[in-house]
Amino acid sequence: MANESARKTVLTEEDVIVGSGALSCLNETVMRIVPEGAKVLFIADKRFRQVNTVYDVLTRKFRADKVEVKETSRKFALSVTAGEDVKAVVCAGGGSAADLAKYVAARYNLPLVCVALSQATAGYAVPSAMLEGECGYIEVYKVAQPRFLIADTSLFENSDTLNAAGFGEVCSRLTAVFDWELSHVLKGEEYLGKKTAKAVKIIGDLLTAAQNGEADAAKIGNAALKLSVTMAECGNSRLMCGGDAQLMHALNLLYKKCGKKVKLQGENEMMFSCIAMRVYLMLLARPLCQTVSVPDNNARLDLMSIKLGVNPLRALNKITDCVTYSDLSRMLHILREYRSELTRKAVIYEKTLSFALKLFKRLYNDKGYSYNNYLGAEDLKVCIALAPEMREKFTCFTLMKQLGLLEGFISR
Repeated sequence: MANESARKTVLTEEDVIVGSGALSCLNETVMRIVPEGAKVLFIADKRFRQVNTVYDVLTRKFRADKVEVKETSRKFALSVTAGEDVKAVVCAGGGSAADLAKYVAARYNLPLVCVALSQATAGYAVPSAMLEGECGYIEVYKVAQPRFLIADTSLFENSDTLNAAGFGEVCSRLTAVFDWELSHVLKGEEYLGKKTAKAVKIIGDLLTAAQNGEADAAKIGNAALKLSVTMAECGNSRLMCGGDAQLMHALNLLYKKCGKKVKLQGENEMMFSCIAMRVYLMLLARPLCQTVSVPDNNARLDLMSIKLGVNPLRALNKITDCVTYSDLSRMLHILREYRSELTRKAVIYEKTLSFALKLFKRLYNDKGYSYNNYLGAEDLKVCIALAPEMREKFTCFTLMKQLGLLEGFISR
């Protein structure tokens, strides 16, 4: 398994090289972990033409077996092999290629140097890899962090779509911050307040830059990388697993089944983070007394089969179990006790995210016009109904399911 063979590393800000021309440090950086002339496995994201530049630089000093990323599934990751003479993995591309490379590097217990070519992801440094599993779900695998991360901002494409996706990827972490704190309050999950405060500051700085018209590819990419290192310092994927991510994964499966075009991850997360926080506020404003109805997991399996195209037998282990009455009563008691504090934070985050959404849309050439007919009401209902089944981390949607508040979103 990937997490069992992963080489343990702790990525720090000193191990991240960011700036225009940073690619010139690639070979010097690789030589810090393997000798010059060694063979490396080069994983290339063919969506980016800049990978050829990275490959040309790398092969001046090293021999390289090149693998082009054809898909980001665990099945494909397992098909990538590294010979005994391969001493390290180097990847170049976006977040999907980085996840694949992290999984492969962990599988063969090899150090990884990651060259970021996109400002649209904040997951480069995180010690987890998200790969598509057998039934279409995105599975999260615990792996080691890259040993070094290089981002030459002059190689970032100054695309309105990529800029918006990167901006959304960063700002939407506010939802995950709230969900993490909620889980800490209700379930006692360890909460790293200093790290989340650092993440919130990164978000605030990017919002200020965007408000001043300074949110270009380099600025957004720099913020995404800072956030990536902060998430890596947490040692888990918690800041990537908010309710917005649950909604996003449901939409990905839904639109894949329907043959609809799906926007980039950060684009969807920005949209869903605002929706999630508004739903959360509705929960906090309602009477917290007892369950409305018992969660119907059979209806969820049917919905997953019909709407998402997921085999019910394969999806069965993804269904979140119902908690006991005593556990639910305890959580409701704690929620009543902390309702005012949680509501104050939720209000602040919702206002911040609404402001961020406004700036986000202005990053597009069409000022966000493409969102007008992107997500229909019925599709949103499906995403909300199935959100708790998309990721195993506890979020406000998980709580709402246990309270029976999501049953109304399931079409009978």
